[in-house]
Amino acid sequence: MEIELKLLLPPERLQTVPDLELLRPLTLGAPHVERLHTRYYDTPARVLAGAGVALRIRRAGEAWIQTLKGGGRSAGGLHERFEREWRLAQPELDLAVLADTPYAQLFADAALRASLQPVFETEFERTALQLRFPDGTRAELALDRGEVRAGGKSEPISEIEIELIEGDADRLYELALALCERLPVRLGHVSKAERGNALASGRVRPPARFDARLEADMTAAQALGRLGLACLVQLQANEEGVLAGADAQYLHQYRLALRRLRRVMALFRFVVPHSVHGAPVLRRLAAAVERAHEAGQCEDLRALIQDSRYAATLLRLARRFGRPEGVVTPRRIAPDTPATVLAAAVLGHCDRKLREAGADARRLHAGKADDALAFFGTLYPEARVRAYAEALEALKDAPGPLAEQAFLRAQPFWA
Repeated sequence: MEIELKLLLPPERLQTVPDLELLRPLTLGAPHVERLHTRYYDTPARVLAGAGVALRIRRAGEAWIQTLKGGGRSAGGLHERFEREWRLAQPELDLAVLADTPYAQLFADAALRASLQPVFETEFERTALQLRFPDGTRAELALDRGEVRAGGKSEPISEIEIELIEGDADRLYELALALCERLPVRLGHVSKAERGNALASGRVRPPARFDARLEADMTAAQALGRLGLACLVQLQANEEGVLAGADAQYLHQYRLALRRLRRVMALFRFVVPHSVHGAPVLRRLAAAVERAHEAGQCEDLRALIQDSRYAATLLRLARRFGRPEGVVTPRRIAPDTPATVLAAAVLGHCDRKLREAGADARRLHAGKADDALAFFGTLYPEARVRAYAEALEALKDAPGPLAEQAFLRAQPFWA
């Protein structure tokens, strides 16, 4: 399993990183510099990319290394995924070794194996520092500068990767937060493989929607941690579209992700013993999002997204959401309370407020009920949720006496 944090940094600042004072007591030996050339393979139909898998051959010095990556998750700059490497005698794929991986069935397809071909490549210089933290945790800090190339097109690579070798992943967050205080970094949530596939296909990633599925045996803290990470994933996945001023749907989905993130944080404060960091930055961000939404003024929003304080806020949130089981001393709801109990409390509260709301407040409470449904609806049978969801949707989209009566007749599915 590969665990790493990725930060983006302007190329002119990348070379200054090894000289930072904070790295000196952590660094073992001199930096290692090498030129890496990597070729990525897929089918013409991009079957591997569709399965979330990357297969590559990299030349490092005189060595050829085949790597398979796949699965896992990415949120708040932290990437966790399957990774396995094999040394090769020559720069040709060895597909036989893939039979001993979680993706054996995928590569068992003879037609797929026969159609694998180079799709894109990367070439960059890597400066690697080996780090040891006071608690014994070991990591590699890699500075990559170069480009990804496909079909005569190219994009620059300028990033910091902090990969866990052994120990506590929390040290990665601590180091990344320290770098945020000293450098104009952004969080990197897209892998080199994903960038290369997008460049090769010419397809722009569509606006990302909220996607989180809870499990009935989760605790309240675990459920909120997963919801928080899902909000961060949606937020970050729409950043580039917002920065590029592309389709307005990117801004819409970014706005929705931010709203739901702040609501998860409000719920989190009822469960965890300490407040979640980042509320001031997110309040400024929310104000900038509303200006962009209402008046098309996106300059402030783009500046905030590119501010290292924004990156630090997302790192702190990802760190908290990623380890909800570590909280103790409950407030209103104990962290080990079943997620279904929390869900019923939140859904019931939102439903009651909506039914009691006057016409002027109905839109606000309908939005809160809709968010609660998105958060917790997956804990219940779909058939039980559907009728309530349809009545709520009608009330939001076409408010009026008929929609109101239909909603009032809708049966709470969480009771």
